[in-house]
Amino acid sequence: MASVFSPNYLSITYTKHSKMFGTIPNFALVLGLATGTEGFSFTENPETGYTDNYDDVQQCSIRVFEIPAMMQLHADADPFKFMANIGVYGGWRQSVSRSGPQLATEWTTSFRDYENRLDYGFQGGLGFALMFSPVELHFNCNVRWSWSSLNEPDYSSKYYYKYAYPLDIFATVGLHFQITKRRGKTRAELKKEAYEIVYGKEN
Repeated sequence: MASVFSPNYLSITYTKHSKMFGTIPNFALVLGLATGTEGFSFTENPETGYTDNYDDVQQCSIRVFEIPAMMQLHADADPFKFMANIGVYGGWRQSVSRSGPQLATEWTTSFRDYENRLDYGFQGGLGFALMFSPVELHFNCNVRWSWSSLNEPDYSSKYYYKYAYPLDIFATVGLHFQITKRRGKTRAELKKEAYEIVYGKEN
């Protein structure tokens, strides 16, 4: 099986910076709407000349719409920001395009009854940003691991289950706008706040 390159991932996100549990700084919640593709492709075996398939499909591309929800930890070193995101997503497999010499034409752009269209799973990644208030340029590398198999596992046999969980790696470049005034605390202020949390405020 070969990887599939799909340069068509688009998203819009909203990031809310706050403190985790009211005490841990450098924390944010990220919510968004996204669309892209997931799929698979089989290549010819050079020794046998045979090309494998999955239910008569040799190449497949699925358009998906998603709602990611992640928590973010970030460290700022003006003008840089370093980020780590982890969370989940829910989505819908909206359309499909596939091919194969044995594939019936009715299934080239249609889903079968036993194929799952509801999509959900894990999403996370690492990135950095350049901050030029009120604009930030973000560079991220993310992993999206679906927990929803492409098909019902027992569709072909009640004894032998078949699973297919898409795993995608994607790099993104994004332009972010600060819609509220950017504010923060100096290192000395953060140290003082941490001291007061542990030892209490001085009289």
